[in-house]
Amino acid sequence: MQKILMPLTLVITSLITANTFSQTCTITATTNGNWKLPAVWGGTQPVAGDVICIPSGINVTIPTNESILLNASGTTTTLNILNGGTLTFGNPNSNIQFSASSVVNWYVGGNIVTPTPSNQDAITIGSTEFSHADIKNGVIGPGSQLSESGAALLPVELTLFKGVNTEGKGVVLEWRTATEFDNAGFYLQRSNDGRFWDELALVPGHGTTTEEKSYFFTDQNPEPGINYYRLRQVDYDGQFEYSKVISVEVRLDAGNLGLYPNPARNMVTLDFQSDYAGEATLTLYDLRGRRVKTQTIMLEGGAHRSGIELTGMPAGMYLAEMVAGRERWQERLVVK
Repeated sequence: MQKILMPLTLVITSLITANTFSQTCTITATTNGNWKLPAVWGGTQPVAGDVICIPSGINVTIPTNESILLNASGTTTTLNILNGGTLTFGNPNSNIQFSASSVVNWYVGGNIVTPTPSNQDAITIGSTEFSHADIKNGVIGPGSQLSESGAALLPVELTLFKGVNTEGKGVVLEWRTATEFDNAGFYLQRSNDGRFWDELALVPGHGTTTEEKSYFFTDQNPEPGINYYRLRQVDYDGQFEYSKVISVEVRLDAGNLGLYPNPARNMVTLDFQSDYAGEATLTLYDLRGRRVKTQTIMLEGGAHRSGIELTGMPAGMYLAEMVAGRERWQERLVVK
């Protein structure tokens, strides 16, 4: 995502673990040691074009008087120094070089260690150079994204995204950010198959901040079965990124009437669980109490699923009522 550049004097001191929305590692350091040793990377040394991660508890060293070259033409490399991870330069002659389209994400809680405030280059991205002195003197620091354009705040850093079914009260979704930059907000999306998504709500962001922020939203009408959720984070300039996808299972209690998707268009699926066996009737009423549709359903006891045709019904809110023997259950239905 394109970000407005911040001055190189920016220093961030918060100590929160974070990953950006787009965080994916193609190669990760697995043990401390020399960058050039394949064993440090689980057997394969990084090459230009990789998304490289140095995770918590790992210290990767660029040896004395050595250069790491990841600047092959036409490649884009990403180096992520994650919370608790460390990149160490052996001496002022140690350096790492990237192509012009590459980035270095220096996460809050991550470390870059250099032995001396030398003006020699430590990190070069295209034509832009970051010296050992820039690192040693705090001109650049944790929470920065380094690119050929300079240093900027990292994009939105998502530290938590989870959902909990509250058994009859909906699915409570929570997410947290460590930092935000130009964050207009989050579109919360839901799917019942992981392919087609509906937007449930827009939750405003906090613009630009280096403080931890927490967000909550309750999906009061989750669908029976597996519900998939994701966030579409949007910048003020309209650019966006997706979070990881999480899933929450919603199980119907005996006698509960489930309708999904809800809102629905041409078809709605009825999920129902009851010990009753025999003929049941599903009736849809409009807001004036007028009966607009009736369908007979045969129940055999246990879980039941049926498709209910809605083609031709005007958009609006309806009351769905299931009558089985002497029992009666009701649920709202919205038709788009």
